[in-house]
Amino acid sequence: MQEERSSSTHENIVLSKPLLQRRGISAGQPIQIVTSDFHTMRAAWIAERAGYTQITTVGASTPLYVRYNDWLREYFAVASGWLLREFG
Repeated sequence: MQEERSSSTHENIVLSKPLLQRRGISAGQPIQIVTSDFHTMRAAWIAERAGYTQITTVGASTPLYVRYNDWLREYFAVASGWLLREFG
């Protein structure tokens, strides 16, 4: 299932809850998040903060030519998420 209205990981995870609930899946059931490999840790933290209790993540490989830029961006996204209390 893919949520398509969000503009951030936090919004994606929050907006996915009602989609899952309509399919009879609660936040306490096993949920798998598919995202970029550099992003799995932060996505899991945000999901846990949003009330999901059985999270696993699958990371798609990031191409080498963008890897360093994406890792740098993720570093600042972790700092921002911590400050905004998206996880913690």
